[in-house]
Amino acid sequence: MRRQLSILFLAIFIFILPLAIANADEKEEDFLPIGLTAEEMQRLDEIGINHTRTAPPTGVTRNCAEWEPSQGVIIRWPLGISYQLIAEMSEDLMVTTIVGSSSEQSTAMANYSAYGVNMANAEFIVAPTNSIWTRDYGPWFIFEEDGDLAIVDPIYNRPRPLDDVLPGSGNRTTEQPSLETIDLLHKLPPKLAAENSGTLWGEGDDFYKH
Repeated sequence: MRRQLSILFLAIFIFILPLAIANADEKEEDFLPIGLTAEEMQRLDEIGINHTRTAPPTGVTRNCAEWEPSQGVIIRWPLGISYQLIAEMSEDLMVTTIVGSSSEQSTAMANYSAYGVNMANAEFIVAPTNSIWTRDYGPWFIFEEDGDLAIVDPIYNRPRPLDDVLPGSGNRTTEQPSLETIDLLHKLPPKLAAENSGTLWGEGDDFYKH
């Protein structure tokens, strides 16, 4: 009897161990901090090196108001938030996830399904990134004079070139908002509330020209 119990416990251990390792690997992702690392402080001259300025929009433009409805959020895989939160957001909003490859997308989709994410409200952008801080390096939004939504892409004040160019990544189509890039280096996102299938941003107030 004791031998049978030992075999049973060993079988359970062997079954659970891969799941525990997989979960630990996901939690131990080596995320860059929201602030500058000591190594990045030595590379401040690299900020904005891949930034390309476009012509400014014509006519009168305005920011999206904080009280205007948002239609989505944008996050990055590997995740910095819980599956439970993603599942909750997907009930009402489009959740756009940035993944580094089609393989990562497949993994994310499998995990989303397993944790109850509403896959009808899940979309993906395949693009390389440096960090999880999409609120800070993601697109900002304005309304153009004709009422169309447009993306504004300032310079991200970190020497993280992949994050900096993320707003212009992907296969842009005529259905997507136009993209305007500006020579504005920011510390924090401004008071812009997004209204697009894929974004929801916070507040901030520090800006300066680069």
